Amino acid sequence: MVDVSGRRREPKGIPTGGRFADEMGGASDASDLADPFGPMPAAAPVVEDAERTRDLIARAAGFEFGPDGPRPLDADGRPLTDAALDTRTAKASSKFQAAVRERFVSDMSDIPYQDRRKAVKQMWRMSNAYTRRRAIDGSPNRRFIPSESIANSLRRRRDSDAAVSTLVDLFHEDANAASAVIRNGFPRDRKGAFAFINKTKNLHGKDGKPVHGWYEDKDGKPKFGVLPNPKGAAARSYLRMLYQPTKGVPTDPTTRKAVVDALNQIGEVGGPTAQAKAFWNICYGDGSPTNLRGDVDYAKSIVAGRRANRFGVGKIDEYSHGGRAQDGSGQGNAARMAAYEGGLTHEAAVAFCAMEPRDPKVSSGKTAHAHTYITRRRRNAKTGLMENVKPRRLSEMRSYIHQVYSVSDSEVARYKADHPEDFGGETD
Repeated sequence: MVDVSGRRREPKGIPTGGRFADEMGGASDASDLADPFGPMPAAAPVVEDAERTRDLIARAAGFEFGPDGPRPLDADGRPLTDAALDTRTAKASSKFQAAVRERFVSDMSDIPYQDRRKAVKQMWRMSNAYTRRRAIDGSPNRRFIPSESIANSLRRRRDSDAAVSTLVDLFHEDANAASAVIRNGFPRDRKGAFAFINKTKNLHGKDGKPVHGWYEDKDGKPKFGVLPNPKGAAARSYLRMLYQPTKGVPTDPTTRKAVVDALNQIGEVGGPTAQAKAFWNICYGDGSPTNLRGDVDYAKSIVAGRRANRFGVGKIDEYSHGGRAQDGSGQGNAARMAAYEGGLTHEAAVAFCAMEPRDPKVSSGKTAHAHTYITRRRRNAKTGLMENVKPRRLSEMRSYIHQVYSVSDSEVARYKADHPEDFGGETD
């Protein structure tokens, strides 16, 4: 037997038996053996008690807010302590809260992005209700505030119009942050939803005026007018589905939650690829052989065995079969709603985007048409000739997933290269 350095263990019958030989400068008591339990976890941060925190705040000439939390500073800018302050005491201190409000409205662009995000979250954790309200209404760093907290605050406002205006301002600062707020339940009514849609659907310049130019409409026809805003398209689509639902959109929040929970459990059981295939079936239908290996059906059977997920799996099957029509055509609107509410992991979203409508999806080489063979006749606005046009829903859905889950084309290409068995390629 040897240790990690290759030293032999001495025979047990000699005086030094049971120990490793003193070779290569090793210790005779085997103290340099590798730790089988790994490195020790980092020690928990030391927190000052309430009385000590009050004393530090009273003596502080200023405060430094960083990713590790606030630190009181003396007149020379040196920290008075390396320990964390007591949260409840800091929230009750008017001096500390004034310093937090001042930092919230200051320019933090000199701090690296990730450190800035952590610092704002630490400030938010140490803020009282008044400071948080001020930060949401006017802080240039509010994009880093937890989206659930912003949604809860705006939802409780008496002036709903002013709350929607705050969300619009956040959208112009960071469209992704505003989309996360919408996903957490604000706006909460049709009036607020369409107020947000109408204020963000067009592109505006730095002067606040609409930008005009040429663009192609949904039918591919060139038009001149106010340019549509590409940012926030998924969020606006989500609000339209909630407050102007079309055929197939699950309007009951309980149903939507059941479908999302079931998809998440399918991902836990079968992995991201099974989750992506289950979602693919919701979107495009199970009318074509997309699951010959049975991994999705197996994951569904495991998840449906749990009473809490039985209803959600049943709805997934219903949408995959085409809803009321039961023609195996899928239900794209239900899929879009489930995707926006977090029904996919990022890995599953990448896998779904790699599963193009006409790609061979199984190792047998059979293609998944998803009814892309059904075409319509339309006149080409540029040539004036009639052409066969395939439904746009298929490519639009993939574009929607790209936007909601921030999936890059390089990730999709890398997934295809790493999983050739899903696309009819050679496997080892």
